Amino acid sequence: IPTAISDVVNSKASEGAVTFDAKGNVMYFTRCAKSDEKGKDGQCKIYKTIYDGAKWSTPELLPFNSDAYTCGHPSLSADGTTMYFASDMPGGLGGKDIWMVKSDGTTWGTPVNINSINTVGDEVFPYIAENGKLYFSSNGHPGMGGLDIFSAMSENGSWGSVTNLKSPMN
Repeated sequence: IPTAISDVVNSKASEGAVTFDAKGNVMYFTRCAKSDEKGKDGQCKIYKTIYDGAKWSTPELLPFNSDAYTCGHPSLSADGTTMYFASDMPGGLGGKDIWMVKSDGTTWGTPVNINSINTVGDEVFPYIAENGKLYFSSNGHPGMGGLDIFSAMSENGSWGSVTNLKSPMN
């Protein structure tokens, strides 16, 4: 039977789009503040919480978040050293872009825009598979309409061509 995660994580804001470390003890998630405007979510940020075997810790805001832009949709690499996420932070190509940030095991570095896959539209909901293939949605790449699902592979440190997954996925 599904049960809600602790009230430490669930709040009056909107939480969602989660990713876990390989052991399932560290969770990164998106929290979007409620907006005063009806029908609009407020700004989103990425948080970290740790499960100690009995309870989740008080969520910590990741250091690259800001009140000047939104961050969300985290996806953690299998080895836990790289996070992919969507953001409209400065330095992007337009709309929301896919960014990556590396961790040394203690702290997160500076996010890097994956400009070879981003467009002036929105690239959102990244998912990094165990084999290193990145899946994401985009309304900026040619597709069947809306937020089609695409994939790209990193080869020798740079991202290869973007592939539309076409029907029946889109």
